[in-house]
Formats: sequence, structure tokens, C-alpha cells
Amino acid sequence: MTENYREILARAQTYCARAERCNNDVVKKLHQWGVDIDLHNQIIENLYANSFLDEQRYCDAFVADKNKFNKWGKIKIRWELKSRNIPERTIDNALESLDMHEYRELVFEEISKKAKNKKFDSKYKLKASLIRFGQQRGYEMELIMPFVEKIISE
Repeated sequence: MTENYREILARAQTYCARAERCNNDVVKKLHQWGVDIDLHNQIIENLYANSFLDEQRYCDAFVADKNKFNKWGKIKIRWELKSRNIPERTIDNALESLDMHEYRELVFEEISKKAKNKKFDSKYKLKASLIRFGQQRGYEMELIMPFVEKIISE
């Protein structure tokens, strides 16, 4: 192994140790550092072998963070993970780890907060606005609709 390889590997390990990363993030960073394509696969294989990279661990952390801190729904989280080339099965496993009771409460709280901030002259406009909001957050329609109906009927 060359000195250059060891240096880049150490740099990549440090990059992965700071936060959970996916394969896509590391490839982008290696490209940004100007690393030869030939070394990409060797470095990534080494990172996987030494547990610096783990797609499932990354997905679990991503799902938990985006749901808890950004209040994202499952649809938006799935879309973002797909855009990072994460396998479908890995995404499904991570999304199953969400507590459905807490998830439902989150959806209701977010839609309720939005309803309090909105002032519309008709219930129809309020309903449309709340549905759009829920969809933009990535919540499922089967969760959005009952909560919106409940809020509007109050």
C-alpha cells in the first residue's frame, strides 16, 4: 500500500468517525479530494470492513434525526434516502423502527400547530392548507386526513 493510500484512508476514516455517513457521502468526498477512481473502491471496502461505514446504522440514525428534529414524515425521509442510493430494504428496516404511536402524535401536533397559525375565511381553504402542509412534511394521507377533519370540526 502506498503512503498516499494510507493518508487518504486515514482522512476518510476521520470523516466517517465524526458522523454517520453513507456510501454516497464518502464517494462525493473522495471525488472532492481528487482521489483516483481506482482507489475509491479500495477505500470504501476498507471503511465497510472496519465498520466506519454501515448503511443500516446510517439509515437508523437518519430516520431518527429527521423525524425527531426536522419533524419529517416517512414519505419525505424515504425520498431523501433513495436520493442517496440507499437500498429499499435498508430504508424499510429503518422506517419500521419508528414508534407508530409517537409518529401519530407528531403528525397531529404539527398539523394542530399549523392550524393555530393559519387564519382563513373558509374551512375549505384551511383544510387545503393543512393537507398541503402535511404532504410537504412527508406525512401519509391516511394519517393527515383524520387529523385535519378533527381540527376543522372543532
